[in-house]
Amino acid sequence: MKTLSTHKILSSKKAGVALILFFSTLVFYFGIWPSMQNTRGDFANYYTSSKILLDGKKIETAYSDFTWFQIEMDKAGIKNQIGSFIPFPPSTAIVFLPLANFDPLSAKRIWGFINILLLAFTIVALSKFFQINWLVSAIIFLSTGYGLINNFILGQLYILVISTFAGGLWAYKSKHFFLAGFLIGLFIPIKYIGILFVVYFIWKRKWRAVTGASSSILLVTLITLFFTGIEPYHVFISDILPRHLAGEIQNPFSLLFQSWNSMFKRMFVFNETLNPNPIIHAPFIASILKAAVFWIISSAIVLSFYAAKLKKKEHQALFEIALIPLFVLLTAPASATYHFILLTITVMAFVKILLDHRQINQALILAILFLLLNLPHYPKLAFLADGLTTPLAYSRLWLLFLFAILSAFFLKPLLSFKKIKYPKIAGLFIFIMIVISATQSVKGSDKQTSKQIEINDPEFKRNLGLILKTPDIGSKEIVFSYCELFNERFTIYTIDGNSWASDKGQNYYYPSLAYDDSSLLVQTVDNGEDAILFIVNQNEPVFLTSGSRPVWLAGNVTFLFQKDNQIFLGTILQKKLLHTERILNFESGSLLYDFNASQTENKLIYCIKNAQKDLSYKIYEYSLETGYSALLLESRYKFERPVYSPNNKIILFSWRKNNNQDIYAFILETKESIRLTTDSSKNKSPLWDKINNRIVFTSDRNRGIEMSTLYSIPIPQNLILQK
Repeated sequence: MKTLSTHKILSSKKAGVALILFFSTLVFYFGIWPSMQNTRGDFANYYTSSKILLDGKKIETAYSDFTWFQIEMDKAGIKNQIGSFIPFPPSTAIVFLPLANFDPLSAKRIWGFINILLLAFTIVALSKFFQINWLVSAIIFLSTGYGLINNFILGQLYILVISTFAGGLWAYKSKHFFLAGFLIGLFIPIKYIGILFVVYFIWKRKWRAVTGASSSILLVTLITLFFTGIEPYHVFISDILPRHLAGEIQNPFSLLFQSWNSMFKRMFVFNETLNPNPIIHAPFIASILKAAVFWIISSAIVLSFYAAKLKKKEHQALFEIALIPLFVLLTAPASATYHFILLTITVMAFVKILLDHRQINQALILAILFLLLNLPHYPKLAFLADGLTTPLAYSRLWLLFLFAILSAFFLKPLLSFKKIKYPKIAGLFIFIMIVISATQSVKGSDKQTSKQIEINDPEFKRNLGLILKTPDIGSKEIVFSYCELFNERFTIYTIDGNSWASDKGQNYYYPSLAYDDSSLLVQTVDNGEDAILFIVNQNEPVFLTSGSRPVWLAGNVTFLFQKDNQIFLGTILQKKLLHTERILNFESGSLLYDFNASQTENKLIYCIKNAQKDLSYKIYEYSLETGYSALLLESRYKFERPVYSPNNKIILFSWRKNNNQDIYAFILETKESIRLTTDSSKNKSPLWDKINNRIVFTSDRNRGIEMSTLYSIPIPQNLILQK
């Protein structure tokens, strides 16, 4: 069979080369070259996670402590960028292990060069699999444009992922089935899409391909377990994965995601800061629509696999494989530009089939539509993403849907269809699944009155993803560490919108406010090391000592801080550190991770993780006067951020129990634990706000995982009555 170039898509070979040069120039100028100048993007997350493993630290902490990972990013030398390991699977942390020994900028430049080589390999491999001229393969692949540019700028993994898919498909066509499965399975522990190819191999009974995929999945998993242990998998599967699949990452209302999930949330789910102007607040409508779209599209894809047949066997295989990336992108709860690199498999397959049937105009329409899909038009429509006009802002989503509809329309004359057995039963099944999915989506909503606390500053009303962490309270004020997705620097704010620290290009974490609201202790990173700063009346920060997580003691003269696995006491005189002394030292089997102090008495509470065989978490109370520690609570579930009530009779803390993270109160006299929040979000960092008769805490409800802001609940009467 002659190659695709004979079908007169290009008027000449020179025109094809000219198009390649044009697209290559755009990708180089807007993507490759800028990417070599900085360490921005997801590259920083991948690099930092690998650096954490090389330093012998526990990557599971990155799933539960957003701030901790940001600090590790600062220590790795990546500045002025927000970072997170959420929602990546644990195996993501091993990808950049060979690069983590280089400085961040050198590592990103090496990664960019590797991506250029992988891009060239992918073009060749796809041309071999689809039996099309490499010029056509290059033109289609490079026309991903914006997605390809962002892959370089952000240091993403999707060129690497599609290169393994392309290599696997090439091997599959060459009947090297084990190698095909091995290559496609290689990144399943990191990016889930490959699992659908394995399902396809099972359906086609290509058991050697299934064995190859299973082997590479097992290999990557074993390597990951060697570096991380089993705990990251437990946290990821129970806590991160369900919310990731539900689209609860970063800002789930974001227009940039261009997904049905994002659009329906913007239309029917109210959020004070992220989505203040929906058409109507009706979360169940959003859940119904989201479930309906998913199950209708899924059913159409399954039906196509089962009933749609092409005359030529090779066309049938192309058609089936093309459906996999199309399905993923149509149903993804959150899609990004670089994901659309995967759609080149679909486009090449459909274009190949149409051109082999002399359907040149139809093939050209799909190619042009693919090009339009990858242009940055939707950010320009952000002004429409409000109320009734919201759907108009989702241009990429509608273009993708149009691509799917036109593909079906163009290919239908070439297909024959097998009769479906029991269509009514199939329809009933789809209806039942829609109802079940919609019902599950709205489960776990808050069963009590809770209120998002308004921050009186215009920056908090810009409808972007806000990240508010580790609040603390003085006599009247509440302070917190705050960052915005488009700001990318953590600073200290009050509820009134006032900044506590001048901008010195540093991130400030874990604020501890003096009990008279006059001064502040914060943690930062200075030359790759933890450092504690002292700020008086919002003046210039003063360096006190190396260490982390500072906590004021009563009197605003002494404070606690952590070094390694120890708690120290520091004394301040005239804005300078007078002396320090070690208070507590923990053995290697017990890991200190959270502590706090009483506002009126010389005692503290601390959390440790027992790292021995009997893995458990414990909260102790320690007296600075007697030097005695008393065990208060012990559990196999993690306690976090304990804090005393003003009268020291109650301890508030966050408890990650039964896959929920809620605020609890522990009454010291009766040893009784009382659950105060009941929703399915991550509720953390409680504070007792006595003046306003409320308990304040951070929560990521109706937001992405760990994208938290301040909420409050009234103090329950049974806690107020505690004497």
